[in-house]
Amino acid sequence: MSHKKPTNLKIIEGTFRPDRHLKNEVVYSEAEDNVEGLYPQSLTSHEDALFVEDATNQWSLFCRELRAQNLLHTTDMHELELLCYWIAISRLCMRNMKNPIQTYTNKANKKNEIISAHIKVLKEATEQVTKLSAKFGFSPSDKTKIAVPEKPKQSKFDSL
Repeated sequence: MSHKKPTNLKIIEGTFRPDRHLKNEVVYSEAEDNVEGLYPQSLTSHEDALFVEDATNQWSLFCRELRAQNLLHTTDMHELELLCYWIAISRLCMRNMKNPIQTYTNKANKKNEIISAHIKVLKEATEQVTKLSAKFGFSPSDKTKIAVPEKPKQSKFDSL
């Protein structure tokens, strides 16, 4: 069974049809105005200062972008927090990885190569970022599905 898309999403994508509009659709409240500076604890409590900087910068950036398009709602805050967290994790892995392939010598004096644990975490982080970004329309393919409404043109009589 497919789930119905919210009306606002249909309007943004350009697929809204008044004859299929739900009259009693749930409407979510917009996030607070100052949410950009209110960082979730999971993004600020990490011991690595660069992790905190990456996570909070992403939080501020995404909040500004979503608010500019009137797409920032209180119900989305947790997923936005997760998106920022996974981006910061991926950057932390890239910074801490010295060599993606590690070589070690076993008891029989044979050299073996294994993939760094950082690569495995980076792979998981990348998958999570990709999934969460798609929900907010941040990936290039998702951007093509969103039709941004045009601003009304000013007529010469508006200034009168």
